[in-house]
Amino acid sequence: MWFIAGVLLGIGSARIYHAVKYPGSQKLPQDGYGMESRLPVNSGRSAKKEQNLREVLRLFNHQARIRNQDVQALLGVSPKTARNYFAELEAEGLIAQCGRTGRDVYYQPNP
Repeated sequence: MWFIAGVLLGIGSARIYHAVKYPGSQKLPQDGYGMESRLPVNSGRSAKKEQNLREVLRLFNHQARIRNQDVQALLGVSPKTARNYFAELEAEGLIAQCGRTGRDVYYQPNP
């Protein structure tokens, strides 16, 4: 019982809350503000891709650094798709890559 209380009050309580509130989905609820509002509307993108890009940006509201594995877990996409999302957001000037290759790579929002 103490273990459960410790987990609920610990660092992972937000993730546990979202997992309970949104079963079967690792997506975060819409905040309505923050990084995702900086993404320009692009009619050339599919609705699903637009939604996924906004989910990636919304993740920056909760984490300062995001890695490829974070996006894969959040959206259930392949490593290549996650890299493509990062490349597109980087081309828009919304995020910046830190590190060169492999496990050292993470992304941070541009001010």
